[in-house]
Amino acid sequence: KTIVMDTAGKDVKMAKLGLKYLASTYYNDALMLTQSFNLSEKNEAEIYFEKFRSLMKIAEPKTGLLRFTKEFDRNMGQRFYQLWLENLNNTALPQKIINSYNEVLRIDSTDSDAWYNISVVYYNQAVFKYRLLDSQTDMFDLITIQQECSDLISKKALPAMSKAYQLQPEKGEIVRGMMYINRALEREK
Repeated sequence: KTIVMDTAGKDVKMAKLGLKYLASTYYNDALMLTQSFNLSEKNEAEIYFEKFRSLMKIAEPKTGLLRFTKEFDRNMGQRFYQLWLENLNNTALPQKIINSYNEVLRIDSTDSDAWYNISVVYYNQAVFKYRLLDSQTDMFDLITIQQECSDLISKKALPAMSKAYQLQPEKGEIVRGMMYINRALEREK
């Protein structure tokens, strides 16, 4: 209201500084919440991040928010991954992780870490499915699960890891990822 009502412009600068401070507080709180939210609280981090964005558009309309959005989405993906490891039976979480990293890639398609993390999710989906197999698994179910896992690794994990490798062939974890994926596909060489 100060900005709208101050036609002389004498208080606008101070009002915008106040809004920028408030926006940064919302941003910090949003990032903090991405470290610890549970699935019923997730929206609070997103609400704070949206408040940050709306206030920054008023305080500094020319400021690009993409780097902030990228960091927020990356943190959301990391938290979803932690939650998934705590509850592997939650089949919705892998897609939430992938969606978060796809948002990072929408902003920066050369983000090798996002490509790597997407690949890891697909690879681990296959690994976790394999771990469910035991001597009681029906033969036809076994064949179906093996095909699903092979598809996850060859059609999803490998292309994403290959993209990460193209972007950063010197990064050790990406090289190891390529090695594990190719071994899983029985491509030792």
